[in-house]
Amino acid sequence: MKLRRLANHILTSVIVFIVPVLAKCGQSTCAADRIDFVPEGRLPRLTTSRVVGSPEPPLPYTTRRVYPELKPDFPIALAHQPGSDRMWVITQKASYGPTRIRRFVDTTNVSESEIVLAADDRVAYDIAFHPEFVKNGFVFVGHNRPIQKDGDKYSRISRFEVNPRPPYEFDARSETTIIEWPSDGHNGVAIAFAPDGLLYVTSGDGTSDSDTNLRGQEMSHLTAKVLRIDLEHPTDSRFYSIPVDNPFADQPNIAPETWAYGLRNPWRITVDRHTGHVWVGNNGQDLWEQVYFVRKGENYGWSVYEGSHPFYPDRPSGPSPHVKPVIEHHHSEARSLTGGIVYYGDLLPELRGAYIYGDHSTGKIWGAKHDGSKLVWHRELTDTPFHITGFGIDSHGEILIADHAGNGDGGFYTLVPSPPNIEAIPFPTKLSESGLFRSVKGHEVQPSLIPYSVNAPLWSDGAEKSRFIAIPGQSPEIELTNSHGWKFPNETVLVKSFSLESTEGDHRSARWIETRFFTRQQGEWIGYSYRWNDAQTDATLVAKEGLDVDYTIKTGTGSRQQTWHYPSRAECMVCHSRAAGFVLGLSTVQMNREFNGTSTRTPSREPKVNPADKSASENPHS
Repeated sequence: MKLRRLANHILTSVIVFIVPVLAKCGQSTCAADRIDFVPEGRLPRLTTSRVVGSPEPPLPYTTRRVYPELKPDFPIALAHQPGSDRMWVITQKASYGPTRIRRFVDTTNVSESEIVLAADDRVAYDIAFHPEFVKNGFVFVGHNRPIQKDGDKYSRISRFEVNPRPPYEFDARSETTIIEWPSDGHNGVAIAFAPDGLLYVTSGDGTSDSDTNLRGQEMSHLTAKVLRIDLEHPTDSRFYSIPVDNPFADQPNIAPETWAYGLRNPWRITVDRHTGHVWVGNNGQDLWEQVYFVRKGENYGWSVYEGSHPFYPDRPSGPSPHVKPVIEHHHSEARSLTGGIVYYGDLLPELRGAYIYGDHSTGKIWGAKHDGSKLVWHRELTDTPFHITGFGIDSHGEILIADHAGNGDGGFYTLVPSPPNIEAIPFPTKLSESGLFRSVKGHEVQPSLIPYSVNAPLWSDGAEKSRFIAIPGQSPEIELTNSHGWKFPNETVLVKSFSLESTEGDHRSARWIETRFFTRQQGEWIGYSYRWNDAQTDATLVAKEGLDVDYTIKTGTGSRQQTWHYPSRAECMVCHSRAAGFVLGLSTVQMNREFNGTSTRTPSREPKVNPADKSASENPHS
């Protein structure tokens, strides 16, 4: 791939900014895959940036990779094989699609795993071992697959047999279907045994959007529920029986397996092995994610409710009153909850008895404690760059976290206490404190910042944008990639300012509304938003929860109200995810152009893109 270097020829007020011209290349990066930012003209080095550290106090935990030599692709779930030093893990060949079940030895230096089941005909989601596994060798797998009898997809719980003694031979031919139901999306099939030996199974609403099948409150099917069955007393027609104390065991037109209902997409279930408490993480739809402390006969409301909030209030409800989630996260801090485990290990005594769960999209991890009547403790434990798909317990009783990544980046982590007495670095709470502006009034950035624009700017609520790169170091480099965003050195700051235009008579003026920083610190990216004051002299850091502000915009015929959304820090990372390469606008496809930088004091007047154009790759609130 031929590259034309970024030419640092600085003319009086014009930076000639030339980027790579694409050519055919068979790798993710090509031979000439770096851009060197070596000041040669009048472009000074960036020495003034103070965008380091964090405005928030340090969280109590960080993470450590557990098996550094083991690099599974796209791990989904993991479980410890009782009575052994073996761990089982479900992996995918790609980020979506068929799965395989693997097994490896729980040692720090393990580097290889064996394929137990090449489940290319299914998507497996969960693994659970029978409480008497060391005697009977029964392992259960929750999965979804097309069924030959009608071609539809079914969610199914299957039982397999394993020799519980070394070398633990697995018999793929022993598969026995325990329970199944039609489902094509929001499949559930998370499984967990209770201390009394009964099996809990989750099911989703069986579709992909808005409960189009109206199963959330429908009682005769197995969908959108927590099911409870007895495997020790099978009947003539089934491999299980209905526990006599199930809440709807004898009621007509209600699936007797039902323990609780009204779930959209339950992603993971766990049963506290000491208390019997049942926890479920549930994926919401539009605005809310939920954690449920599951009790007998309860109705969690979907799709009349999304969590505790009305969704389709006119839809018919089931026979039980609506019960709110014990924990609820707005989409400003979580987008796809991953249910967790209850911890009873030795290394983290303050977390004993806590339910540990996380979020797939933001990488955040929380802990919660419940006394059986109410929530008594809840806090954020750490913020990771991981796509968390599952939690597990290793052979020593310690926490494992599955990071759903490919290309050798996937793996398992554990929580460790953050180092004590971390000295906080003051983080700029004002734009004027950032060191990136020579004068905030007038939006005059430091001369070391490089202006740029992109080929396909996305509509941003009618705003115009100005963009700049602030790259530290004496000879910093950018690593180019053919897809996704380029790779930048630590302490890089990408600056984007938004302005809204007003018109009074023949006079048009632009008003700065927001400046966003996207900065790479210690190998991770995070976004910050600043709200400009009315005097246009400075901007203040917006709280991590984000903010909505109403502005009056003057038009040629009067005025209009516009609500401007300042994203939360978690919202930034939903789109600026690792899967997208974190950086969106600074990519080869967006930057394959020549750019003559103009004044750094005014908006760049980028062409506005119709909001219906979905092809642009830049998110308006990211």
